Amino acid sequence: MLFLLKDAGSLDSRRLSQRTLPDKVQVSRAASRPEEKGLITHSVLGPERRLRNYAITDAGRDLFSRAFGAVETRANQILNAMSAADRGALAQGIAEVDRAGSGAASPSSRLGQMQQTG
Repeated sequence: MLFLLKDAGSLDSRRLSQRTLPDKVQVSRAASRPEEKGLITHSVLGPERRLRNYAITDAGRDLFSRAFGAVETRANQILNAMSAADRGALAQGIAEVDRAGSGAASPSSRLGQMQQTG
């Protein structure tokens, strides 16, 4: 959740569910821990109270920056230990995953499609 909110600043539960989890209820559950820790906040949008807007706090942005820096350092160490051919194969595989996922349906409907064809 911090990853998605870091650049956007804030997203409503509908947009978060489109980018991550199959539905807004799961987004709400996933948001509860970071919210308890003061890393994100939420506000209710509209009178029906089901649509919420989530925003990253300064503490959340700081934690993400520190954690991402450590992950990025380790990823660079791993990539530097790989041969150029292996890095190229990895880049090609990631590009294929990205291509397969772009414009695709929600994760739950993709899973259903995979089960039907597999």
